[in-house]
Amino acid sequence: MTAWVDQVSMAEVLVRQQPFDVIVVDGGTPGLDPFQAARTLRTAMSQKDPGTPMLLVWDGPVRRARRRALRAGYDDVVSSPFDASDFCLRLANLARMAAARRAEAACVSPPAAAPPTSARRVEAVGSLVFGVVHDFNNILTVIGAYSQFLQTQVSPQHPMQTDIDEICRAVKRASTLTRHLLSFTRPDSFRPEPAVLDRVLREMDKMLRRMLGEDVELSLVLQAEETPVLIDVSQFERVMLNLAANARDAMPKGGRLTLTTGLVTRPVVQSQGGMGEVVGRTHVLVTVTDSGDGMSEDVRRRAFEPYFTTKSGEAGSGLGLATVKGIVEQFGGHIEVRSELGRGTSFQICFPATQQPESMPPRLSLVPPPIELGPARTILLAEDDASVREVTRRALEDRGLRVLVAPGPTEAILLSEAEKGPIDLLLSDVVMPGMSGIDLAHRLLADRGSMEVLFMSGARRREKFADTELPPGSTWLDKPVAIEKLVREVEFLLSRRPRAPGPAAANVSRRQPA
Repeated sequence: MTAWVDQVSMAEVLVRQQPFDVIVVDGGTPGLDPFQAARTLRTAMSQKDPGTPMLLVWDGPVRRARRRALRAGYDDVVSSPFDASDFCLRLANLARMAAARRAEAACVSPPAAAPPTSARRVEAVGSLVFGVVHDFNNILTVIGAYSQFLQTQVSPQHPMQTDIDEICRAVKRASTLTRHLLSFTRPDSFRPEPAVLDRVLREMDKMLRRMLGEDVELSLVLQAEETPVLIDVSQFERVMLNLAANARDAMPKGGRLTLTTGLVTRPVVQSQGGMGEVVGRTHVLVTVTDSGDGMSEDVRRRAFEPYFTTKSGEAGSGLGLATVKGIVEQFGGHIEVRSELGRGTSFQICFPATQQPESMPPRLSLVPPPIELGPARTILLAEDDASVREVTRRALEDRGLRVLVAPGPTEAILLSEAEKGPIDLLLSDVVMPGMSGIDLAHRLLADRGSMEVLFMSGARRREKFADTELPPGSTWLDKPVAIEKLVREVEFLLSRRPRAPGPAAANVSRRQPA
């Protein structure tokens, strides 16, 4: 739901009635005191949803307003007039923050009983995030596909290849962000893989600078020598964003945040023949140091305790650092904090190095040679997103495949009934209106008896469909999927089986899915 109001009193009534994901206040509204408005809305939300992020649109230099805005209860400030893409990114970050706060509140039971509606709100936010990620992955699939089309038309030596490669890398980074969004509402969706933290931090540079604001200087000193660790990149990004947000709050007048990496040797117990032996093992050390207010010794000792916070009112839940500690230890790491009042704070995080090579795909190659499939094969494509549908059709037809295109499940069933010849493969999205791709596959298999089934979906299988009965032998690709990988998978599935039979006369049409 989106609501537009021009008076604080009307906004106050709305936030008392129902939760919102983000609240945007235009500081240039005539007669409006945006700082008093923030305090009023925070008070109104104190019972309903105190963690709702608030964004202030400020007509003037952000530096002058940021400190007052943070104290009043805002989570971010953007200068007007603003760049549309930057504004959307800030809204996405705030939505991610809202999901994180609510997910954290749901994962750890508070000392006092939570309001009975909190679980339903968390579930609603999770559904919202899931829908946004699904749509965003469709967009990334299209961008990645057309980038690869360009690669086939431009020689490797052409200067534009560098630009195309940058687009492909941006798609990969955006794909990581969608995983990050899902991780806030599905904390069990960890996907550890070898990753070089120096590279991850370089890619986070712009995001961190936007979040810290103009009055905090960010410095990266990366010296981990390209040593990989085994970690879920999206969860590591979550750790760094949380620590950076804490550092920003500790420097209301501005300051300096320094991120350093390096290699250290830490003792670990290695078991051999039932005996424990202490040996040295290489670790990657990540240090996050701010020039802020610092902590007293008592606060430092309790920093990682759940629900312990030094922030006043509803500004902090006391779950941020507890969550950070849990994530670090989930991947075999260790975290310590050093701080003194008036002398800043330093978090030191160690992760054990791994011998596995980093999971970095090579530069996207030109379209590989096609697999010889014999006579033309027929593909039934069911996809409700027009852009994804068109780019997929083009890629498959470029390989000599015959494609029946359906914008939804109902049209796919009608095309199947009208097609007298064999349909060799169903390529279907999963989340579609009226009927899921999984139900569609079961319906068509009941009619035709046999065909290959390939799902591609922005909804990751194990995070939403783990309990769904998939057709035997079906394959699943997560969006955004490189069009080259999609075509290769289609060709592989077609090459491993003979041509499919046509529809069985007794089964064609009129059967309803179970």
